[in-house]
Amino acid sequence: MSAVAPEPTSTPGEELPRKRRLRLPRLRRRRAEEAGAEPPPEPRRRPRIRPRRPRQPPSIAVYLTLFALLTGAAAITLHLRPDLIPGLTPVEEAPGQAPADAAPSAEQLQRAVELTRKQADLLQREADLNQREAALQEREAQVDQLLEELGAAGRSGATAVQTARLLTEMSPYRAAVLLAEMGNGTAVAVLKQMKTDDAAAILAAMEENRAAALLRAYAEEVEP
Repeated sequence: MSAVAPEPTSTPGEELPRKRRLRLPRLRRRRAEEAGAEPPPEPRRRPRIRPRRPRQPPSIAVYLTLFALLTGAAAITLHLRPDLIPGLTPVEEAPGQAPADAAPSAEQLQRAVELTRKQADLLQREADLNQREAALQEREAQVDQLLEELGAAGRSGATAVQTARLLTEMSPYRAAVLLAEMGNGTAVAVLKQMKTDDAAAILAAMEENRAAALLRAYAEEVEP
């Protein structure tokens, strides 16, 4: 006879205890998926195109002024002491003859100083004009950029205010040229943001027919 133990039999109404399944592989798989999941990509922001600012020329007024002063001082020194540079020493004349180049008088020195100062002032004014011209070019570039944004945004109020402010800072003739190139609707939106005196000065500097057309468009939009 074999010594095999008989299998336990379950009595009716009695259930065998079920074995509990471990779900470790599924849990590990879920953690691995969460750890390896990449974060959602961030939406790309559309880069804002900014107008290129024209490079302003460096201020050379100081250097030009110093150069003019040094040049005048050197000219006066060489006039008084030509023997400082070899070859400029005057030829000795025979006794009894008056020297051809006598020492300058006080009046001549005063004139030389005044001439040097005038040259320095002219150089300073030229440098100031160059700086103003560069500033005007920068403002015109900003106005062009704002006009593009104004046309794309459909007469945005903030853009119209900024455009009006830049135009009033220019001379009326320059502002009239830029305003005349706009469409009637855009030009009227900009004129509405200006003071009466500024708008009148710009329209007076504009070509007569174009100014009349803008006035009619302004009246049609403003009046009920």
